[in-house]
Amino acid sequence: TTASNVGAYGITQGTLSAGSNYALSYTGANLTINPAALIVTANAASRTYGGANPALTYSASGLVNGDQLSGALATSATTASNVGAYGITQGTLSAGSNYALSYTGANLTITPATLLYVADPVSRLPSTPDPLLTGSVSGFVNGDTQASATTGTLLFTTTATVTSPPGVYAILGSGLNASNYVFVQATGNATALTVTPITTSVGSNTVSSPPAATATIVNATADNQSLQGSNDVSPVCLDASAVLANGVAVGGGC
Repeated sequence: TTASNVGAYGITQGTLSAGSNYALSYTGANLTINPAALIVTANAASRTYGGANPALTYSASGLVNGDQLSGALATSATTASNVGAYGITQGTLSAGSNYALSYTGANLTITPATLLYVADPVSRLPSTPDPLLTGSVSGFVNGDTQASATTGTLLFTTTATVTSPPGVYAILGSGLNASNYVFVQATGNATALTVTPITTSVGSNTVSSPPAATATIVNATADNQSLQGSNDVSPVCLDASAVLANGVAVGGGC
């Protein structure tokens, strides 16, 4: 029948007849059912280093009679496998003896995991050198450490200089290499260095500014003669931006 398995089936005389006028001698033969052609193609897959293998899937063409495949595809990749391409094999996948299975494999690709350069936040005043810039690396998997999984020297640097004005600046990590990882900067690295404005208290007010300007006195020699006998001399009050020229306040004062 349509559902019969692969094999040889005898072909009998059945209802074949020539009537009573004949002495019929019948020699039988076999009906041979051959395996059906079945094509199975594995689907490529990927995952990151340190992760679990995804389900290995496939497409199949040629199944009949409502038949289904049993078993599963296989790969040599494990959670601890390094970055690279690993073959997806037929494994235990089977359709039984009724099929001639043709299998086309694919690869499971393990891609690098991500490590973060994490800078320690620091601050300083304008016109002062940067403090020691430090930080760490996070994101190791499979029991890896910086010592076991990377090469090079961890370094943190900034584009800020001694002359940089108040504001926030990036501290960026660099210097390491790893075959199973890629390196990226932590989000906070973009604002990890703060150049803090200098604050000056004036009475009850607090004024933030870059380094204050210095008052300059030019030819500020008192004219004793003009002051002699005068009781109306008032004190002169200058702020940090005032300049005295020949005893006269220019461009500032209280």
